[in-house]
Amino acid sequence: MKLYLKTGISLTIALTLSMGGIDAQNIKYTLNVKVNKPNSKLFILQKEKNNVQIDSIVSADGNFQTEGEVANIRKAYLYLVPKEQSSNNISFRKGFPIYLESGNITVVSNEPTLDNSVLGGTPSNDDLYTYNDTRKTFITKMNQLENDYDKAKQEKDIAKMQIIESEYDELELKLKQADNDFFNSHPNSFVSFDWLNSSFNIATQKSKVIALFNQMGENIKQSEAGIQFKTKLDNTKSVEINEIAPDFSAPNPEGKEVSLNSFRGKYVLLDFWASWCGPCRRENPNVVTAYNTYKDKNFTILGVSLDSSKEAWIKAIEKDNLAWEQVSDLKGWNAAPAALYSVHGIPSNFLIDPQGRIIAINLRGEELSKKLSEILP
Repeated sequence: MKLYLKTGISLTIALTLSMGGIDAQNIKYTLNVKVNKPNSKLFILQKEKNNVQIDSIVSADGNFQTEGEVANIRKAYLYLVPKEQSSNNISFRKGFPIYLESGNITVVSNEPTLDNSVLGGTPSNDDLYTYNDTRKTFITKMNQLENDYDKAKQEKDIAKMQIIESEYDELELKLKQADNDFFNSHPNSFVSFDWLNSSFNIATQKSKVIALFNQMGENIKQSEAGIQFKTKLDNTKSVEINEIAPDFSAPNPEGKEVSLNSFRGKYVLLDFWASWCGPCRRENPNVVTAYNTYKDKNFTILGVSLDSSKEAWIKAIEKDNLAWEQVSDLKGWNAAPAALYSVHGIPSNFLIDPQGRIIAINLRGEELSKKLSEILP
């Protein structure tokens, strides 16, 4: 069980990128939403650069209609609430994603939520529905396995935990293959572009990202988002194997600044995680085992949390028995060390040698134990 990304079942990133051409005129769209929830309110969230725009529509019968214009194709997020609710607690992360683009966008649900809605009406929204529908079966099974794993962990059923991990990893491989298949069959789709933008660490996988981007259609490459992405590719410094790990410092739970370079002379596993990251918490027992096995052989770990709550962070450290040094600036996904290492998904780790050089990236479970046994016999 390997990775928690800034995505769920739906592809929900690339908030800051608009997707039309540089010289494109405003795009007119209509949006029709039908949901089985009378007396409700629909919020529409979109982001233009650093400005968040929130519109709302109230409906007595669950039918919502609106129209508008945008400068470029962009993502928006729908949020369905009771009609008296304000926008205070809504967020992009929990919204139902759509693309605002030319045409009549339709969202239809026979349920009182948007979760299982049929999305369509325009090319990008048709693609997004196909993409999410393909992934849904895998995600549902993986979520069930996560629940089963937590139950087995509470019961201390090690054998069952190992079986569940194996089943989860197999599903994860199938999900990745489904994503790859979609990308290969939809090179002109902004959904494929969003997948590329969200699924890879540019710093550690730069050559692969460049190769995939080069496969995309000219409509993507010449869009405003595509041009911005190419600029980001060109400007991102690689954090790859055989390169010196960039130094940083961040406070530990006691408030003391701890730097990565202070561990020079030891093998260090730089481990990015968070208390709210299920896959991270499930991987932690493997990391604990590695630490306990090799801590007396010139090996240690520096944990970097992407938490924003200090209380949740410290509670997770204690509950998971993480005995090594931990740091966090409590800025969540905006954590400075995560930006430095272009970490967009967790758990993520970098194995660093005593000279400060990266020798491996994203080792999990048996892979981590095997690598450590090779360098620390």
